[in-house]
Amino acid sequence: MHVGIIDADLLDKHISFPNLALMKLSAYHKRKNDEVSILFDYSKINNYDKVYIAKVFDYTKIPIDIKEYKNLSIGGSGFFFDKAPKLQKNIEHIKPDYDLYLPIINIPKRKEYYLDYSIGFTTRGCFRKCDFCINKNCNKVSKNSNINEFLDINKPYICLLDDNIFGYLKWEEIFRHLKETNKPFQFKQGLDIRLLTEKKAIVLANCKYKGDHIFAFDDWKERKIIEEKIKLWRKYNSKKQARFYVLTGYKNQNVQDIKECFYRIELLGKYGCVPYVMRHANYKKSIYSGLYTQLAAWTIQVSLFKRMPFKEFCILRGMGTRYKIYRNDHSSYLNDGYKKGKAWRDMEQFEKDYPKLAKKFFNTIFFKENK
Repeated sequence: MHVGIIDADLLDKHISFPNLALMKLSAYHKRKNDEVSILFDYSKINNYDKVYIAKVFDYTKIPIDIKEYKNLSIGGSGFFFDKAPKLQKNIEHIKPDYDLYLPIINIPKRKEYYLDYSIGFTTRGCFRKCDFCINKNCNKVSKNSNINEFLDINKPYICLLDDNIFGYLKWEEIFRHLKETNKPFQFKQGLDIRLLTEKKAIVLANCKYKGDHIFAFDDWKERKIIEEKIKLWRKYNSKKQARFYVLTGYKNQNVQDIKECFYRIELLGKYGCVPYVMRHANYKKSIYSGLYTQLAAWTIQVSLFKRMPFKEFCILRGMGTRYKIYRNDHSSYLNDGYKKGKAWRDMEQFEKDYPKLAKKFFNTIFFKENK
């Protein structure tokens, strides 16, 4: 058979992370001596006996009518959200084909995940039942596979995609096996800091963790337990940086949601932690959708977030490339006839509508270096 593979996220958005399911499907067909090719576009689908299209994100565009092609199979949360069909067992537990992406390795922005990481799930599922998550119908965290199942000994790092490793009763066993590989590793989906214990904090401090520890702070109502666990984590990880996903625009898209977002940013910065504002698609319903966009842009650029207040960031972003000339003289920028860009206008509109909130938050550098 001639098999084609299409990573829709990569082609549409240039998502810089390989699709694990597609790598497993490729390995499965190559084991059957089928000829497998990753496709650069959708124009040659009819040249193949079988074509797989997968996407993780629902907003990824597919520029064809998939119903017109009888040789297509589709999969992934981008198509089915929480009801995505699972791979059959013999494919789920096959070693991924890490060579699948080599023909297009110059496309991704971050090549390291395509070249340097073994990728897989040691566990799957979560018990939290967050209704915005694809695991909302799960009841528990279950063992999925052994590390050796997806480990490539020639790759220097390991990337785990587990949904909630600390929700697994035998989490220590997983960390012990990771230690035995002697390779730095990371949990790409993040760790549930609400489940942190003294033992878990010590394990994190003494393992070969690759990059920042990633957690989440999705609800201001959980501020007490989040702060308590940050203090515990800091007790043993004083020199490590933590990034926290900060969900916004999901249940509400109003000033209260924005206010609570800033409160979360303030609390995280107090302990030398970095927020990563994540906008749920519902944010587009807000009259302040532009402000949500600027918050996300500000926090994703860590070096700027650490040293620059939100207002200054928006003004400089609103200058476009001319910020290099006028960054210290905003008045001259306007006097020379240049217009305020969207980021600048978005910030000023909220500042006009809610001056007290803007005064409290917009001119503050939240990040405090951990002592």
